[in-house]
Order: sequence, then structure tokens, then C-alpha cells
Amino acid sequence: MTSSRAPRTHRDPFDGLKELLSRKRLREPLDPSEDHMLSILMFRRGREEVFGKCLFSDPAWDILLELYAAHLGRRTLSTVDLAAEIGLPESTVTRWVDALAENGIVDRPGTVREALSLTDHGAAGMQRLAGHWGSAFLSI
Repeated sequence: MTSSRAPRTHRDPFDGLKELLSRKRLREPLDPSEDHMLSILMFRRGREEVFGKCLFSDPAWDILLELYAAHLGRRTLSTVDLAAEIGLPESTVTRWVDALAENGIVDRPGTVREALSLTDHGAAGMQRLAGHWGSAFLSI
């Protein structure tokens, strides 16, 4: 018995991605929520759990994600809280907070127990960046 069906053609795996990225709705800005940022943080924690923390180290980025999630949720985090959240020593977090403060992204508190916050420039930058992630957030 012969089949009258046409043979399946192999579809390039990048065709679907190209199609997805070309959609206009994916270019529309998104107003991110605390849940959006927490989902990114959850993914990062899972990545470390599966592959180990020694392969991935990006303290400044983890600090920014945590502070932006706190900003969106109208919560506060101190350096001590932040160090516990991202699993790094306070001294490491303090060094990175200082570097972020020198670049005008984070307001440096007087002590490690005082609330950290993003500057207006830092919060606007994170919002702009999160807007680029709009397509990833469509399912949340």
C-alpha cells in the first residue's frame, strides 16, 4: 500500500523563533510587575540548583533584579537582607552596591541595615530593560 501524502519537509528550528520575534505585539512595551521580576529570580535560582552556583556568578545583576522586584512591590531590602536573598557574603554585596552607587544606579545607605533602593535612573533603566522582555512575560 502506498501513501498519497506528501513527504514531511524538515522545518528549520529557527523559523519558529524568527516568526515569534517578528510579531508586532512582541515589540510593544510592557509595564513589568514584581511577579515578572520574581519569575526571573526563580529561574536564576533554579539554574544554580541544577548546574551549580560555581558556573554562574553575576552579583550585580542579582542585586539589580532583587532591588527592582522590591521597588515594584514597594518593599525594602537592606544589604543584610539582600545578601541573604542572593546567597552571597555581605562584604561581596556591599562591594557591588558601592559599584552600582558609583554608577548612579543604587542609592548607597549609611549602614548595612538601612534600606537600599534604586535611584530614579536605576529604576528607569530596569523598567526600560524589562520592556524589552515583553514577549517572555506574555504568559505570566
